[in-house]
Amino acid sequence: MKYIFNIYLSLLITISYAQNGAIPPVIRAQNTLDDISRSGVGANTLLYGLPMRPGTLIGDFYLDNKWNRSTLLLYAGDKLLEGYLTRFDLKEQHLEIKLDKSIKILDIRKIRSIVWRDSLTNKISYYVNAGDFVSHETKLLGLLEVLVDGKLPLMKHTSVAIKRADYNVALDVGSKDDRVLKKEILYFSRESSLYEIKNKKSLGSAFLDRQEQVDVFIRNNKLSFSNERDLITLFEYYNSLEEK
Repeated sequence: MKYIFNIYLSLLITISYAQNGAIPPVIRAQNTLDDISRSGVGANTLLYGLPMRPGTLIGDFYLDNKWNRSTLLLYAGDKLLEGYLTRFDLKEQHLEIKLDKSIKILDIRKIRSIVWRDSLTNKISYYVNAGDFVSHETKLLGLLEVLVDGKLPLMKHTSVAIKRADYNVALDVGSKDDRVLKKEILYFSRESSLYEIKNKKSLGSAFLDRQEQVDVFIRNNKLSFSNERDLITLFEYYNSLEEK
């Protein structure tokens, strides 16, 4: 009881010296006493002078933030660079190459293709320069991962964007942090043209020469056109038919 009385007395003293502002001081004083009477000070009460945690950037701009052993094929003279540890910055569109005591930068416009060996799984991944392909009469930037190679390749393009913080101080809702969002789009390629895969209809006449066989394969294996693993299975099947 003595504790509550002391707080009340302090609030009255504050009120007598602070008469400015849109909200009457008596209302804030009463709200504070109501919070205390409910066995605690509210999250937004008496905290006006405390600084909020500054926002941070969550995520990174790398296609893969690990350093992976790679082989690079350059445009200039089809030169090969083998055995380097690298990672690709999607925002800056350049490759970082790790040397003994420094990191060198190689612009994407100088790279024709990359072969990566994942440093954790040893999985091999193949990438080609997206600038060598056209999508809806526009050129993409960056790298295309070749998920399935053959007569009708399946490829994946990854880009980044930043979702800005949307924290509302008054309502105490939202995020104080900016977030890096990575967007992946799948394409099939024909004669250096890229066609985005959104659904079954977007594949159009991709399998026209083997349509009946492909349709049976899709039904028998219950493949989904929104599932990357299923699309890989489908394109591997189609390209295997072309090899026979």
